[in-house]
Amino acid sequence: MTYTLCGNRDYIRVELEKIKRDFDLSNVSSYDMNSSSFDEVIRDLNTFGLFGKKLVIVYNFEVFSD
Repeated sequence: MTYTLCGNRDYIRVELEKIKRDFDLSNVSSYDMNSSSFDEVIRDLNTFGLFGKKLVIVYNFEVFSD
C-alpha cells in the first residue's frame, strides 16, 4: 500500500502518527531526500520487514522534480 501526504507540516505529522499506529516501530524507516540517496531508499523498499509490515517514510522528495 502506498500513502502520499501533501499539506502543511501539522497535517502531515498528525496523519503519519495515525499510519504509524499500524506498524511495529522496528519496521519504520525514514529518509530525507536532501541527505539520503535514492539507492538507499530503493534498497530499503526491496527488503522485507522481519517482524511484520514495513513502513518507509520519504521526506522532501521534491528533488525528483528535475
